[in-house]
Amino acid sequence: MTHEPRAGSKFAEVLRRARQGATQKQIAAQTGFEYFYVGVALAKLRGRGLLAKPDEIWTDAVLEALRVAIVVDGLKGTAAAARLTQRFERPFSRDQVVGVALRRGWRAGAVDAGAGLAKNPPRWTAAAEAALRAAVADKLSGREAGVRLTEMFKIPYSRNMCIAKAQRLGLQFISEPGPRCAKSAPQASARRAARQKKRAPAVVCGEAQEAWAPQRLALLDMRPGDCRYPLGDPGAEGFGFCGAPARPGETYCAHCARIAYETPAQRRKRRKEWCDARGLRVEREWTGREGRPA
Repeated sequence: MTHEPRAGSKFAEVLRRARQGATQKQIAAQTGFEYFYVGVALAKLRGRGLLAKPDEIWTDAVLEALRVAIVVDGLKGTAAAARLTQRFERPFSRDQVVGVALRRGWRAGAVDAGAGLAKNPPRWTAAAEAALRAAVADKLSGREAGVRLTEMFKIPYSRNMCIAKAQRLGLQFISEPGPRCAKSAPQASARRAARQKKRAPAVVCGEAQEAWAPQRLALLDMRPGDCRYPLGDPGAEGFGFCGAPARPGETYCAHCARIAYETPAQRRKRRKEWCDARGLRVEREWTGREGRPA
């Protein structure tokens, strides 16, 4: 025997609004009750038999109508809820429809009745595998095999799907290099060579090394346009700055700029060339500040 809640109580208000088709969220917003309290009240009312359980609302007929509305007709949640409300004469909200559809894996427009192509991932049946093997035997590319299988089975097969399945079956498609890949290699080589030419300083040996004439100027004796590369130890006697004419718009002269900006590999190569030209043996790293190798 079921007992109706006392008139004027919160349970009675929740029951009245629930029978009108309001959801838990709507009841909480309309009455000002806490959302958790409304949920507990609805559960107790269903336990007493005063409200139908949610599972009883979604009968086989309602579920089939929802499946047709979403999967076949491609309706969205709001439109599907309106159709169910009109057909079964009871309120269905968008959230209810979307929740049931997601739990059952239904998506809007999963079947395109006009083209007859299923948008769900295709299944690799025995016939599809045989067709894939035939495509590999005919020396088709992965893209061409996907087009052939799509036309045969009316199911979309992409290039990557065919290639992955072929690899799992131990098959190998022919390579299909595109024009973009063919052009990228020489362009990349040209760009790489241009970058190396831009950042690699010119190696000057022999006579160019002799042209460097540092002045070893003090800081107060320097003028605009003089090279400011330090020579020697700042705490030792004879320390000074290069003082040679600097390159336009730069701080150092050509010789000191090569020392300041060159990489260790370039510095070793330049030192070796300088010593080989004079028949000297390289015994330690030359910093360039002394003007000659040790």
